[in-house]
Formats: sequence, structure tokens, C-alpha cells
Amino acid sequence: MSEIIDFKNRKVITTDLDNNYFVESSAGTGKTTILAGRIINILMSGKAKIREIAAITFTEKAAIELENKIKEFLIDAIKKGQIDYNKRDLKNKEVLYLSSALKHIDQAQISTIHSFTSRMIRERPVEARVDPNFRQLDQFEQNYFFDEKWKEWISLQMKAGNEFLRLILKEGIKVKQLKKLAGYYVKDRDIIYQSKTESPPDPDRPQVEKKAKEPTLTESVDSFLQDFLYFLEKEKDKEGVLDFNDLLIKARDMLKNQEIARKYFQNRFKYILVDEFQDTDPLQVEIVFYLAESSQKAKSWQEVKLAKGKLFIVGDPKQSIYRFRRADFSIYEKAHNLFISSGGKTETLKTNFRSGPQLIDWINDKFAKIINYEERVQPKYEEIRAYKKPEEGRAKNPDVLYAYLLEDIEEKLSADQKRNIESDFISRLIRQLVERGGNGKVLGERKRYDFSDIAVIVPKRSSLEIYEGKLRESGIPYRVEGGRTFF
Repeated sequence: MSEIIDFKNRKVITTDLDNNYFVESSAGTGKTTILAGRIINILMSGKAKIREIAAITFTEKAAIELENKIKEFLIDAIKKGQIDYNKRDLKNKEVLYLSSALKHIDQAQISTIHSFTSRMIRERPVEARVDPNFRQLDQFEQNYFFDEKWKEWISLQMKAGNEFLRLILKEGIKVKQLKKLAGYYVKDRDIIYQSKTESPPDPDRPQVEKKAKEPTLTESVDSFLQDFLYFLEKEKDKEGVLDFNDLLIKARDMLKNQEIARKYFQNRFKYILVDEFQDTDPLQVEIVFYLAESSQKAKSWQEVKLAKGKLFIVGDPKQSIYRFRRADFSIYEKAHNLFISSGGKTETLKTNFRSGPQLIDWINDKFAKIINYEERVQPKYEEIRAYKKPEEGRAKNPDVLYAYLLEDIEEKLSADQKRNIESDFISRLIRQLVERGGNGKVLGERKRYDFSDIAVIVPKRSSLEIYEGKLRESGIPYRVEGGRTFF
């Protein structure tokens, strides 16, 4: 095994409870272990009980993994009477704190942001202005509710002889185009409510404006869709339901506008830890910063002064891929800058425990050339280091082959022609590796490979059929894995 080059950094961010930390951590660098380690140290210090710590994850799966890791650490520490990373024997009171945490692990506030905010507004329904018995819609119900209410809204407007609809249809704009635009309004309704003049970006909008020749027609689009928003909100109130965004909006509004509620939850949660921060949208950022505030003075989240040691954030800006969910690098960067200006510290974890050096070296070489810092758009690339050594087994440390077409040829070919050439090359290469092995240079050093040693990663499932056809023609057994896309 190699040394952990950032061991000291890891120890500091898990044990220093007097400072806020913003940790940039790539995939495979042990984020779950770091989060669990800091929680263990908080518990061991006696500064907070398990129910007073909020750990927010991006997925339910991540929440379960974190809770299991905390249980594992608690059981191990209590059994050994020692913490592994520094071999220090635990004091009696520390064992008591950890034993109490294990006993009450079911009170741990480890969940996604939506589950977390759902519990918050149920706990303070008056300040949140919600029905205490509200029902949360899942994604399918949310889409169905929107579709049905849109039909109902359009029907009501047609019966009322809405002049806007008559004009818009006359201009050749279809109702389904308006519906698509309405979907963006619903998704970004917190922006709409804050400023009636600010409309969400939408690819269909230029087309609507181009066809709407009358000066007042574009304004009418906004007015019509805002009226639909209010109708939709009334219908949700009538039926006692909330969608995922409602949970965030209600929680944010409660923390922002209700000083007593903000103070209550600030006292309730003494420590807040956030995982996968790069996937956090503006509403979630506001909620987290209000909860971590040192007082209840800020009128907006950008005025927040953080309480010392209360907030711990882990994220990887290179993985900020959920712009369609309103999470992007500009939000990440703005929150990071505010975090630092409020006295927080930044650490970067570089040791990768998951992949071998061959793969890590390839990743560093390729992505260092692709990922360059651009303000509010893209972070700079931070190199990672493999913990594993090459001699620990070829199966664990794969060779990476990168094949590409010459530029002058590539420009003359269609997408399908390129895929055919690529798939033919891949099939022949796999055959060579299995039948004759590598040549010691480009193709590795092994004499023979098994089919199960080889993985083919493609960017889109839509082109999979071409690759599968070539593999079948070459008599190569294969198995398709993954969802709709591989990356």
C-alpha cells in the first residue's frame, strides 16, 4: 500500500470542531468515511447528541451508507475503547457518549434535503404555512397533478373566452408550447414569486417572442403563466399536497421570514454536514446557510455570518452535472466564497482508494487538459493520487486504452460511420487481447486476457446497438450494464 498523502488533512477536518470546513473531495477519496469520522468526533466530544446533528445527502442510498458507516464506527470504537486513526484510548465519558449515540441511532437526522425539510415543516406547520397533515407527492404523482391541472386551467380559460389564448393561437403558437413553458415556470416558481419581471430561461421562449408580434403579447405570456402558477398553488392547498420543490420553498421561507422558527432550528441542530454539495440548488444553499448562521440577523443567505464549527461541506465541483435541477458551478462558487469570507477553511482530498494508478494517471493526464477554470462556469482540475500500487494485482489496476480517429478523417464521416469504425476496432482489439495478449507497451503486459477482464464504456446508450452488433459478429460474449446512460 502507498501512504495517504493527505492523512494530516483528513485528521484535521474530522477532529477540529471549532472551524467550518469546505472539503473538495473527488470520487473514491473516502467522503463517507470523512463525514462519519467527523460525526463520531462530535459525539465523542459531548458537544452534541445524535439527534442534534443533521447530515444531508443527495440520495437515500447515500444516507443509508452514511448511517451504516456511523454505526460501524460506533460499535468498533466502543468495543476497542479506541479510535483507529490515532490509537488513543477513549476516556470513560467518551465511551458513554458513543454508547448513548448507538442506543439512539434511530434519532439520527441523516437524510436527503427533501426528507429533512419535510420533517422541518411538519414540526412547525404554522410558521411554514402548511397543512400539518399534508401529503407529499412522488415524481409520478407530481407530473400527473401538473398535467391534469393544466388541462383544467386551459379548459376554464377557453370557456371564459380568454383573449390571450385567442391571440396566441392566432399567431400559430400551440398550447403544448405554452405547457412546456409552464413547466419551467413551475420548476422556477420561487424566482417568479420574488420578481414578476424575471422569467425563467427556456429554449422555446425565443420562438414565442418571435411569433408574438404585438408589443403586449410577450407580457401576456408571463401574466397568463403566472396566473396558472397561482391556480396550481391554490389547487395544491385545496387537496393538501406538496411537491418536492414546495418542501424546499416552504422551509426556506420559514427560515428566512420567521425569526422564531429560524432560532428554534438553529438551536435544534448544533452541527450540519452536507454531502455532494456540487448538486445543491439555490434553495438548498439558502436553507443550509440560514441553519448554520450565528444569529437570526441576515435578511438574505448572502448576508449570513456562519457560527464557528457548525457547518461542514463536502463536494466535488467537477461533478456538478445537475444544471437541469438548477445546481451548477456558479452556485457552488458563490457559496464557497461566502463560506470563506465568513471564516471557513478549505481542504482538498487527493488520495483515491478506489482505482489503480494506471487508471488514475490516465484520468489526470486527460482531464487536466479538458477542465480549466472559468469563472462561474467550470472549476480548475485538481489531480488525484492512487493509494494502490501497481503490483497489487492487474485485475484491480486496469490498463486504459484511448483510441481516436484522425482529425482529417473524422471530419468527413457521419456519426454512424464513426461508430461503425470504432466498434469494429474494439471488437478486433478484444479478440487480440484474449487470443494473443498484450504487447508490453500499449496493450499491457499480460500474455492473455479473459473476456471478463475487459470493460467497454460508451457515452450514450443510443449507439449501443452498433457496438453490440460488432461484438456478436466477432463471437464475443458480453453483458450490458447501467441505466439509460453510462456517464
